[in-house]
Amino acid sequence: MEAGIGWFGGQFFFEDMSRWQLWFDNPNKAATFLVEISVIGLILGTSKRLWKSVVGLILFLVSSAALVYTFSRGGFVAWVMLSVFLLWKHIREHGCGLRFSMIFMAMILVVATSLSVGLSRRMMHGVSGSDMSVNNRIEVWSAAPKMLWDAPLGWGFGNSGKAYVDWYQPLHRDEQYRTLVNSHLTWMVETGWLGSFAWVLGWSVLLFGAYKIGCDSGSWMCFAEWLCLFITGAISSVMECPWLWIIPVTAFLLEVKKGPKVFLGYLTSAFSLGTVLALLVVVLTLGCAWLSERRVFVSKKGKVVSSNGIGSVCWVVSDELALGGVHFPRVLRSAKAESVLVPFNIVQDASFIPSEAEFVMFCGDAEAKGRKGRQQTIWLSPSSAEGITAEDVVITGEFSAFTEAVCGAKVVVVPGVSDFIPTWPIVVSKIIKAKQCVAR
Repeated sequence: MEAGIGWFGGQFFFEDMSRWQLWFDNPNKAATFLVEISVIGLILGTSKRLWKSVVGLILFLVSSAALVYTFSRGGFVAWVMLSVFLLWKHIREHGCGLRFSMIFMAMILVVATSLSVGLSRRMMHGVSGSDMSVNNRIEVWSAAPKMLWDAPLGWGFGNSGKAYVDWYQPLHRDEQYRTLVNSHLTWMVETGWLGSFAWVLGWSVLLFGAYKIGCDSGSWMCFAEWLCLFITGAISSVMECPWLWIIPVTAFLLEVKKGPKVFLGYLTSAFSLGTVLALLVVVLTLGCAWLSERRVFVSKKGKVVSSNGIGSVCWVVSDELALGGVHFPRVLRSAKAESVLVPFNIVQDASFIPSEAEFVMFCGDAEAKGRKGRQQTIWLSPSSAEGITAEDVVITGEFSAFTEAVCGAKVVVVPGVSDFIPTWPIVVSKIIKAKQCVAR
């Protein structure tokens, strides 16, 4: 945890109030943990044993009150849904009584606290359509089907946020993302079609099986804890935190301990329903994306990225600095909005370039080692003359140190720039189209 940031916040704020985050790196993860604790408290609070009831009531009240001060809308939504669900189940199975009344009064006290400190204002602001946190989430989530369609094998672990910023974020926005602000969508986009199917199947089987256990035995702890993690994970990226898995996994193991064969039977019976649901979710997601234009195609876990265009493909051996930094695909997209470009296949090294490729471009410090075949070669802002031949074309900026012809190669000087050439996609596309016209 950073210096100056304590359990009671100091990093995230709502209005002028610090949002509690406990030992977590953001309040949403703290809220998820507190909801998990409140579930334990609620179930204990409705127990027939007095000591369990007292401990549960205290646990429920303290964790729920702390939840309010995280100002986490996702956490509060999960808390309301689970509290209402568990109390409804208690009424159906045991009726109303003193313990139910005490828990219900505690809930009213927590809601009153949320009204007094301003959480209700934050909740209403979220549904008003003017909250940037909510609007940004919706914008990011809406790109997930396209990202899944474009990368059947996935974008790779830890790459979803950067991939969104690079290829899907509107160019007038500049927010940076590490994930898709949704644990489920992040996993699906990073692991691809098979990973998405396995993820939906796993959650379906787990929740359906745990629900059936609750219906038959009256034990709702396992179902409620996993449902808590599922709900909060659908609103924020919280599942990456190992602390939040401890309580749900423990509840799972306790159910297994009661009767392994019985528990396995519940999961098996839920498997067929989960398979149908998983197939339905993946097919509908891909179907929605199929209706839109394909921006890129990602294969080999993100090592090859193709941007669509018109004409012969130019294979680009990437040096991110020469192309525009870590988010260079935004430069490519911006240029495409201004001009008709050739398709660009961006790879990490020359070994990925097929021998039948017609055009290849090396950028900055990129090397030609591992190259197969003899393609027409373009060099963008090269750092040295190594590998450049008389048949090649060199593109460099007016103020770059590399401006003279090398080995008789043609040098195209772009005025007003140095080593980074913002219009490189347009310049390269014009060179390739000119070469094609001459060839004809």
